[in-house]
Amino acid sequence: MLARPATSLDIREQRIVAYGGTSIRTLVATPTDRNQVRATFQYAKTHRLQVTFRGGGHAFDTQALNNQLVISFEKLRRIDVDEREGTVKAEAGARWGNILARTRAHGLVPHIMVTTSTATAGGTVSSNSLSRFSPTLGREGQHIVGLTLMTPDGVEHPCSSTSEADLFRAVVAGLGYMGAILDVTYRLIRLPYPPKDIAVHTVFDLVTGPKEIALKLISHLRQKARAASAAASVLAPAGAWAVSAVVYEQARMKGLIATSHYTSVPPAKLRPCVFHNPKWVSAWLLQIAALFSPLRKLGYALVLFLFKKPKEYVDALHGYTFFEDGNSNLTAVGRALGLPMGIHQHTFIIPYDPASPFDEKTPDGSTRTFADFLQRAKDLFEEEVVSTSLIDVLYLPEDVGNFDLSASEQLPGLAVTFTFENPLSVAFTKEKRVLHLLAGICVKDYGGRVSLVKNVDADDAQVATMYKSGIDRMKTKRAYNEIEGWISNEFMGRVLPGLKPPSRTREGEGRQ
Repeated sequence: MLARPATSLDIREQRIVAYGGTSIRTLVATPTDRNQVRATFQYAKTHRLQVTFRGGGHAFDTQALNNQLVISFEKLRRIDVDEREGTVKAEAGARWGNILARTRAHGLVPHIMVTTSTATAGGTVSSNSLSRFSPTLGREGQHIVGLTLMTPDGVEHPCSSTSEADLFRAVVAGLGYMGAILDVTYRLIRLPYPPKDIAVHTVFDLVTGPKEIALKLISHLRQKARAASAAASVLAPAGAWAVSAVVYEQARMKGLIATSHYTSVPPAKLRPCVFHNPKWVSAWLLQIAALFSPLRKLGYALVLFLFKKPKEYVDALHGYTFFEDGNSNLTAVGRALGLPMGIHQHTFIIPYDPASPFDEKTPDGSTRTFADFLQRAKDLFEEEVVSTSLIDVLYLPEDVGNFDLSASEQLPGLAVTFTFENPLSVAFTKEKRVLHLLAGICVKDYGGRVSLVKNVDADDAQVATMYKSGIDRMKTKRAYNEIEGWISNEFMGRVLPGLKPPSRTREGEGRQ
């Protein structure tokens, strides 16, 4: 074990856990300002330690873990709203629940927010996050005015799409492999409503089977995309529509399509939905039922029965936006009781051409491709006897920022996420094997990609095929900025070995 530094740095050995359940014992630094971040880099160099960064601890795989030194940004939480400019500047450790609370007070909301309030700005920039508004508003990166990156030499780099643009394109979606993100500034949507009355209106429609899911989802997308393109300004709410599909019953691929938009409703007149109120007892019961196959089937059958006709709800903004807080809270409670609470989530991007002809009754080539992928996944899961907790689908437009490791870089597509949960294990041996097979199908038969910000069961050769140009660009930038050798972890070595630097660590420094 290394000696504690003889400075004010808070560096101590502890065990940390990824959201998916993987845990590791390592040194963890918790700097309180950017000078301490700089000092931590110097400490790492002095002791020849490789560094990884951690925000809210919501990475599913090992993207934010290593067994040498992890820098946690939990104490860097400053948030500044510029109401006149319609922007917010947040330090890396600022939580999205707090960011939304600060911007909402001015009638402003971020374009894209993740579904967990305790996720952090630095963490979501590193993943170029998405939300249910992504079909019309894209991904997080395209709404960033600028950010500040510190490289391991302690130099600060203000960068944006127009200043140090090559570095900017490597940082957004870059999994933290270019340096420490210190702060981020976002453009916001200005809503013409009283801040306390900002709410979200949602309509749910029942769908059954891969073909119907594809047709109805894409029909909604076409309608909402027209509304988005008709919006006069990026700050206008007219084009902000959320569209997504969730499959509850795997056997018949039966689920719901949800379409949502911002609205103004006094709190006393809300018509809340159970899905968007994670503190409700009924929401907790549904979350618990989802963990166990027999209860899950019963709970989901009840949900689908209750939604056999279209239903409308108006939810509080916080509950709608951060609906996954219920799952996060349940996971935390389970782990506090000593349960592993394993979660395994894998996302595939299936190409979809938004300009292709579309008929609401006859599927075009892109729609058939998507339906075919869903059917093949369903058949493979049944053949291998694995059962998902949930399947959700979201359209992602082509990433206009051309970010190096973004799954939608030059690839508009339908993001299909398969979630598996097991409160008693984090192994998911059969599920990983099946998802590896599905990754091969995704890249070979459809020209798709796997997302690098969830669990990744594709092998490094498959990932290299999917991300070749992005990996090559990022490797060049890491070498140019002398980052190689200082920022790395197990995830890089397993999934992105093309970025893996030569080791500069002392033998035996790692922890198990």
